[in-house]
Amino acid sequence: MVELAQVTQKTVCDAEVKDFKKVMDNLKATMADISNDISKPNLTKDQLLVHLSVMVGRYSNVFEVLSNLMGCIAKALSDDKDKVAETLNRP
Repeated sequence: MVELAQVTQKTVCDAEVKDFKKVMDNLKATMADISNDISKPNLTKDQLLVHLSVMVGRYSNVFEVLSNLMGCIAKALSDDKDKVAETLNRP
């Protein structure tokens, strides 16, 4: 039987990992939407520019969140070397 402490225990950088997963899911959904719209024959230049703008925004958000995650991992490396394996070996 799993102990309650194991279920509720948080690991290093949980929030950052969740943020990164959320941003990547949003990016994936956005890319699917854009792919569907771009394949339409009557796409205007303005519509294409809007899609490109959205893509740039999503990618910049990915890099920001990835930077936060990497910063958290770097802090974990310097703060507590025992938690590094826990951070990097997460499923």
